[in-house]
Amino acid sequence: MAGSILSSVLATAIFWSSAMLFAQEQAPPPSFKEGDTWQFNTIPKGQLGKSTDQNEGIHELTVTQGVVKI
Repeated sequence: MAGSILSSVLATAIFWSSAMLFAQEQAPPPSFKEGDTWQFNTIPKGQLGKSTDQNEGIHELTVTQGVVKI
């Protein structure tokens, strides 16, 4: 009985010490200002043929009235 309790305590201690060891600091969220824009290009990878998908090409994101729009 005492051995199983000691094993449980030891397992719990190891779990929490490893959890603290691998914990990372949280980055602050980005701050967006009115009129901020981002452009990105989408290119299909690993396709054998050419696609006519409308998602290909250069896209722009803009912050308007506090909302990010494509």
